[in-house]
Amino acid sequence: MAVRFNLAHAPSSPVELRLIEEEASFSVEVADSVGRPAPDADGELAFDLTEDDDRVDSVDLSGHERLGLAVISGLVDDVTVEYLAAGSVVTMTWAIG
Repeated sequence: MAVRFNLAHAPSSPVELRLIEEEASFSVEVADSVGRPAPDADGELAFDLTEDDDRVDSVDLSGHERLGLAVISGLVDDVTVEYLAAGSVVTMTWAIG
């Protein structure tokens, strides 16, 4: 998801991947460079990525984000998403030990 968002809206910015090992947990952070508002209270994403742009196809990327986060939440112990003006950060955490 993060790579696709960047390709469509910030192709010269990198997607950052951070691996964080702590005493009782292991986390992976994925940060993109596409600022967008957080989902509305009803769970709908407010940012529409299907605008007219040669780099964006007709796929509803916001729907893919919802689906992707649902899949991720089933695979990790904890997942959080921060929506920032500079981009979003998805943090996936597993307990270790």
